[in-house]
Formats: sequence, structure tokens, C-alpha cells
Amino acid sequence: MKKFLLLPLVLLSFSVIAKERVILSAFEYETADRDHFILSQESSQNGIGVRLFDFRDSNLYVGSGISYLTGDLDYQLELQTPRTTVSAEITNWKSFFEVGWSFGHWTPFIGASLTGSELKIHGVRDVDESRGFNAGLWFENETFKLRSALTDVDNSDNREIFGNILFKFGDNYVFGAEGGLLLNDAEDRFSFSFQFGKVFF
Repeated sequence: MKKFLLLPLVLLSFSVIAKERVILSAFEYETADRDHFILSQESSQNGIGVRLFDFRDSNLYVGSGISYLTGDLDYQLELQTPRTTVSAEITNWKSFFEVGWSFGHWTPFIGASLTGSELKIHGVRDVDESRGFNAGLWFENETFKLRSALTDVDNSDNREIFGNILFKFGDNYVFGAEGGLLLNDAEDRFSFSFQFGKVFF
């Protein structure tokens, strides 16, 4: 399934009508905390990612990205004294693809995402995958771009809100930062990424 995550990026690489293509590499970080009456969970992950944002002469916008994170997931039994902690290895991969239309400074878009996770604990491996529908909006001027997106619109358990800002500097280089927050009261999950890349015309 991981091979399919690269498909949107490959498709974008064949585009020859872009007026502005932003290619970014990213350092990704995510932390999550979930409390239950019996069992609590804490996880911390980091990894790398790639983003492509393609603004075209025809006013069509196409965006895509992938990320890969690894880390640890700790379980604690709340009712046990002293508390016992069990650690597991966790791997997450995420991919999104989106299309939109530019109306001057504003570019609304819709898209889809594919996420997956692999959990390894005491030699036992568990894999979970999910798909979601996304929607969002770009605002841009000459020096920066702002992007907001709501992922998994159709799934309240995994719904997240993201904000992204990109700054141009120097010879069309770009620095970006992105933050994401899970909109689920049952879990506190926050993600952040630093991004660096370049604009190609």
C-alpha cells in the first residue's frame, strides 16, 4: 500500500503548465495523549515528509504530500499500583491529494487522504489504514501563502484541522511551518512540521 502513496507526487512531476510550483521537504513531529478509566496512552513520533503545491496558469491548483513517522507508544494501567508501563513501536504514514480553483488571492480546494499505522508490541504486529475526505482554502499574496484545511470531514473520530504558512525569501526559497490539531475530545493529538523548499516557475 505504501507504493500508492507516491502516485500523486509522480503525477504532479509530469505537469508542464505550472505558473508556480512549490516543492518542500519537511521535518514532522506528532504527540498524542489519550486517557481511559483503565488504560492511558502516550505517544511521540518524528519523521520526514514531502509537499508539492502546484499553482497553474489555467487557475487550476493541485497539491499533494506524503509523510513517514516513527516513535514509541506507552500504555499504563491506571488501576494498578505501582503503575506498569508497556512500550510499543509505532509507525505512521500519511498521504493527501487535493485539487482546487484560484479566485484571485483565494483558492478553495477539496481532496482525499490515506493514512496508515503499524504497531509492534512483543513481536505482535497490527496494521490499520483509513481514508478520508478533506477540504480547505489557500490565501496568497506576493510574499507569503496561508493554507487551512480540515481533514477526515466524514469521520469525527479522526477529524483534524491544519494551518500552514509559507514565506518566500532570497532566490525564490520558501520556509514553512504547519500545525495540526485533532478535533476529538477523547484524545489530545498535536502535530507540527518545519518545511523548507523552493519555488519553480
